[in-house]
Amino acid sequence: GNQQSAQSGGGENFSLAGMYGHFQFGGGNPMTLNMSSIDFSGTSQGALGLSGMKTGDVRPVDLFNAGPTNSAALAFGRVNMTYHGNNQFSIVSDKSSRFDFSPLYDPGASWGRNAGNILGTMINYNLMPGTPFPPLVPLIFGGPYNVNFYGTTTIPR
Repeated sequence: GNQQSAQSGGGENFSLAGMYGHFQFGGGNPMTLNMSSIDFSGTSQGALGLSGMKTGDVRPVDLFNAGPTNSAALAFGRVNMTYHGNNQFSIVSDKSSRFDFSPLYDPGASWGRNAGNILGTMINYNLMPGTPFPPLVPLIFGGPYNVNFYGTTTIPR
């Protein structure tokens, strides 16, 4: 597991493997992630629809606009983001950032989001051939959980 903190109380560094492990064995308990460990260097505020925000503004964001292989997109899909000034953003800890693959298919979302969500469901519920655990593991020991975000991350203009 990736348990280092950027600073005391800073939460875990983000990784898809860490999210998967917590889904298997986390008992449904919340997970705190360090925002600065989520990499947005490959995208921009413009691509994500974040341009022109004022400090304190909150805006819904489809992270798949960062690219179909962006690991944050694969983990969270659509979230609400807050602007903190100086190109610093955080993800709002609300039901949009919950790690639960629900709804499985969202008619208002992009094709990439729905495909990624179905794939994520198959992986996290161990429905893919070769996954290390049987499907009952998350139902007994883990399952969906809330994600809290600590700190901010830079998203280039």
